[in-house]
Amino acid sequence: MTFAHLTKDREFAVMTKLLTIFGIVEARQMRELFSHMSDGQYGRIMAQMQREGLAYRTPDGRFLSTSRYSLQIAEKRDSVMCFWALIRVKNFLLDFCAGVSPAILSFTSKAADYDLIPINSRTKELLREEEPPAKDLVRIFVAEAMNEVSDIPTRKENDYIIVVEKDGTAQLYGL
Repeated sequence: MTFAHLTKDREFAVMTKLLTIFGIVEARQMRELFSHMSDGQYGRIMAQMQREGLAYRTPDGRFLSTSRYSLQIAEKRDSVMCFWALIRVKNFLLDFCAGVSPAILSFTSKAADYDLIPINSRTKELLREEEPPAKDLVRIFVAEAMNEVSDIPTRKENDYIIVVEKDGTAQLYGL
């Protein structure tokens, strides 16, 4: 099932849920995720979200957020990188929700449950301290380079990394 089919006629709710979970995303990312919609449909939903106070756009138009406050406190780098990772895996989604720290997002597919985990100093510390995850939970680490996961405990199975480059290109690798 494709992301377009999964979200059909629920785009407003899905966009609101994603903004709430991520806190901040690039406007181009949201448009890319919902590229199956016409410009008119997408524009109407974004206008409605802004009218209802569910979306805030930065003055330069680069970022979307739930509010000015969340724009200031959100972990911009982690949110943007994980959103690129979400775009990379969007057609595997069946359902998603906010993740339990250190994950930003948890989602299910036909095959397994997944966590999207940004790699930074805080999450590295949490990953070193936490109990080993369930064997069937697939962890997807999101980083700017492969070597960022070298000092965290990983498993031979069900651990992957998505490397996100500055232009938004996301490549998936097994660990």
